[in-house]
Amino acid sequence: RSSDLRIMAENAAGISKPSACSPFYKACDTVFKPGPPGNPRVLDTTKSSITIAWNKPVYDGGSEITGYMVETSLPEEDEWKIVTPPAGLKATSFTITGLKENQEYRIQIGRAH
Repeated sequence: RSSDLRIMAENAAGISKPSACSPFYKACDTVFKPGPPGNPRVLDTTKSSITIAWNKPVYDGGSEITGYMVETSLPEEDEWKIVTPPAGLKATSFTITGLKENQEYRIQIGRAH
């Protein structure tokens, strides 16, 4: 439920007119973006896959982490490709498949959208 606020001042002479109405405010816990996942590492590799793991962020922003997203990019490209399911991952590890043998990849881990 949202509420607006008006404030009046009072002294020995009486009560003032109310202030202008504030914007609407909603009572809820403040939530911020979480910190980044930590300690990314490679657990295993094959000629067509890499298994990676990471730690949960040290700072969750005041709300439970709901998922992670893993992206890959070739070193010479600026475009990133999401390789995790659209809903993201609950786990803190993932196997990236369909990779080309001896090709270098950049990998980044973020929060699911």
